[in-house]
Amino acid sequence: MKIYIPHLNYTVYVKTFVTPPPQIANAQAWVKRNDMHSCTFFKKKGKGIPADIAHELVHVLQFICIDRNIDFCTETEHMGYLMQYIMGKITGYSWT
Repeated sequence: MKIYIPHLNYTVYVKTFVTPPPQIANAQAWVKRNDMHSCTFFKKKGKGIPADIAHELVHVLQFICIDRNIDFCTETEHMGYLMQYIMGKITGYSWT
């Protein structure tokens, strides 16, 4: 899955995995920064629990803030809307 955020020119890729890498053998999910314009959110095959997704999405938001020079602490509403949008996309919510 590819989640593009146009106003930030940033893409969050979502990939599933069956077996995590040995260095994080018990991981249910993790995030890897790809470059200044994207990161990849890895989640265990299946939907995953919302708590794991939310935890990793905080890291996605941190990468976005670092890459776009956004102050995470003062842009609380913007970060809240981004969290809501990305979480909805990952969990299959459809806005009509």
